[in-house]
Amino acid sequence: MRNILPLTGTPLAIDVGLDNAIYVDQIENPVEVLRLIPGAAPTQRWPVTSYVHGDWLLPLPDGRVLMSARVGGRTRLSVTGPAQDPIPFIDTPEETRHPFCLVGKETVAFLIGKSPSAALAIASSSNGNIIRRFDDFKADTIGALAGSPDGNSIYYTSLGTVWKMPAEGGPSERVCAGDGVAVDTEGKYLVVSRIHPDGNRLVRISLTGGEEELLLVAADLKMDWHLAPGAIARDGRIAVKVIPADSWFWQVRIRDPNTGKLEEALQGIPADLQCPSWDADGRLVVAASYIQSCLWRFRPETR
Repeated sequence: MRNILPLTGTPLAIDVGLDNAIYVDQIENPVEVLRLIPGAAPTQRWPVTSYVHGDWLLPLPDGRVLMSARVGGRTRLSVTGPAQDPIPFIDTPEETRHPFCLVGKETVAFLIGKSPSAALAIASSSNGNIIRRFDDFKADTIGALAGSPDGNSIYYTSLGTVWKMPAEGGPSERVCAGDGVAVDTEGKYLVVSRIHPDGNRLVRISLTGGEEELLLVAADLKMDWHLAPGAIARDGRIAVKVIPADSWFWQVRIRDPNTGKLEEALQGIPADLQCPSWDADGRLVVAASYIQSCLWRFRPETR
């Protein structure tokens, strides 16, 4: 094996012509954070660097946004804002990563450490100081996290099941089947997503008992199984990520609790819109991941 030529971006496709020229389609995925009121143009937008996972973005109570970033060859939680470059959220040499969620208003739950020995930890949402960690909790199979508004409980999904555990630590109890989970702002119910061969589904699970309620069956469009931990607004609107049949990009739709219909949250953005979450002021925060590509032709040097 030998190096032929350096590249300036990620190659999407490579081919060789009859003249031995090499054709390379190099792509870039610039990302920016958008803050908006659904149906209107973004009120804030700012670029972010080192962004590694569009499915995880969390508005914090103080207006900053928590995200995953790749720094120094490691995945680390970072915080950013309109006038702030991403900076590390946790002061630790260990990897810190998604999934993550607010637990109450003052703490954040997240994963710490490398696979296959990652653990669950809780840190202050204001300064990133680690408050507690559960090293005996095997966290590598966790697919999603959501915290109760009172800060007492953590909900998580693992291998197709939603579980509940005390935020102070203790045994987990099974809640229901599910792949993604979010908690309403008053802690009365869960919205759970389920992967289904006939279209992914959203159901509402009351935390005080009763039958589950089917909210949405995504049969005519592709709905992502992942729910942002802040997917439920104070008025019950639910932000979901979908791909309609006539679109190349992931879009955000809002489920109206009164009509049950899906309304488009944002138009005219040629990007994948990721992880729609509501902030403390009732605005929607999303990550927009753009695609920029350029075709290069490298000709062999003639001597």
